[in-house]
Amino acid sequence: MNKVEVDFGKWLQEAFDLYKDHFALFALAGAIGGLLSAVTVGVLFGPMLAGMALILLRLLDKSEPRPQPADLFKGFEFFLPAFLLTLVVFGASMLIGLILMPFGLILRPLAYVAGLFLQTATMFSIFLIVDRKYEFWPAILGSYDLVKVNFWPLLALQLVASLLGGLGALGCCVGVLVTWPFTYCVIAIAYRRCAVRGDEPALNPPPPPGAG
Repeated sequence: MNKVEVDFGKWLQEAFDLYKDHFALFALAGAIGGLLSAVTVGVLFGPMLAGMALILLRLLDKSEPRPQPADLFKGFEFFLPAFLLTLVVFGASMLIGLILMPFGLILRPLAYVAGLFLQTATMFSIFLIVDRKYEFWPAILGSYDLVKVNFWPLLALQLVASLLGGLGALGCCVGVLVTWPFTYCVIAIAYRRCAVRGDEPALNPPPPPGAG
């Protein structure tokens, strides 16, 4: 993969403009997705995230007709890979936390650092699932392939995007449902910059044995 210059200021500004210009769409879709994820104890988080990724990519590609909040439910077309992706990623994050938390304040921060590393390595996985129809494991590997050549800048971008997207928590927990899509606005823009179509052959998983 070619190294891409991560332009913090430009990408964050583009994400803010995208979020601002479609605030009503993101606010409604984010609230619906967040609430459905909560009431189903996370079962629908993956499909809702896939739906949000579809909306974001259609907006960035200026596809017609323009996406609507109901397009969030198109994420159900990717239910299994999206569900497995979130199960594996968040399950691994929780496992790391359970292993390190009992060791006290010295090792406890390592759980958060490890979680941030994992989130960064897999930040493009959901977009590969909806954009290139990957299954969950090839999507994880493909995301890592895209991220590794720009790992530290993208880790910093992931951290900043997550902090800004979580600002809704300062007001009330419900506010997070409205602001969390901003994080994915940033990641969607980063994905479009890093996953240029010329990289697609290298990202595609190899065919199964005997295919051809």
